[in-house]
Amino acid sequence: MSKSKAVAPAPDIEGLIAARPEREQPAIRASIKRFKERPKRPVAKINWEPDGAMNVRAADGGDVFHTLQIADALGSNSPAFTDAMMGDLASILGGSSGGITDRDYNAALAVLSAVQPQNEMEALLAGQMLAANKGAMDSMRMATKADWMNQKSAGGNLANKFMRTFVMQMEALAKLRRGGEQIVKHVHVYEGGQAVVAGTINQHGGGSGAKDGERCLEAIEAGRIGASAEMPCPLAQGNSLSGAGREREAPVSMPWRHEPRPAEGE
Repeated sequence: MSKSKAVAPAPDIEGLIAARPEREQPAIRASIKRFKERPKRPVAKINWEPDGAMNVRAADGGDVFHTLQIADALGSNSPAFTDAMMGDLASILGGSSGGITDRDYNAALAVLSAVQPQNEMEALLAGQMLAANKGAMDSMRMATKADWMNQKSAGGNLANKFMRTFVMQMEALAKLRRGGEQIVKHVHVYEGGQAVVAGTINQHGGGSGAKDGERCLEAIEAGRIGASAEMPCPLAQGNSLSGAGREREAPVSMPWRHEPRPAEGE
């Protein structure tokens, strides 16, 4: 006669919270509420066949719905794409041992579910982001555990490249989702103000635009100061870049400027 396995009683959550300091209890309850509201990620169990093949099953035995969840996490209804994609990720994330653990496999599924790819192209980018993150973490681990400076430098440089690649992949995914449209921001500048946009200065209340301002500055540097009608120059008219329409200020004495000393007897 087989004995049934005893099921551990559920913990008394309220009792555990009440045992904590009173000032911590609201934050704990808020954390529990957010945790319950988050969507549940698919959880898999990996079985390795004698020939080395990887066999993935749902951790709770619901294989039909588990397959559906993985397909949804990859934004695809193609079993061939799903198998190929997860096989590649298992090979990469498994490291030099070649065998991925349940933990790493389920972590990858959680990330893919969070990205929510809408098609196979977005799923490929999400998979590349996982691979880049794996490379960055491995390289940083190598750098922190190295004993020699050249090894630390090599690991740090690799980690930096992987991290930059990860950011570029995120930007590519965002661009793909918005259809390649470019976001243009409008900057409003009112009277007496200035705005620096893309390396130019827009001034309101004086002058005739950024191009005239640039030509004016070039003329001042070359010694051709003037306020002709062909080239209006707000600086020559007493206007400064920090405020248009300002009256010409009195010359500022420069005590550090040394004049030539007159010769004796003059």
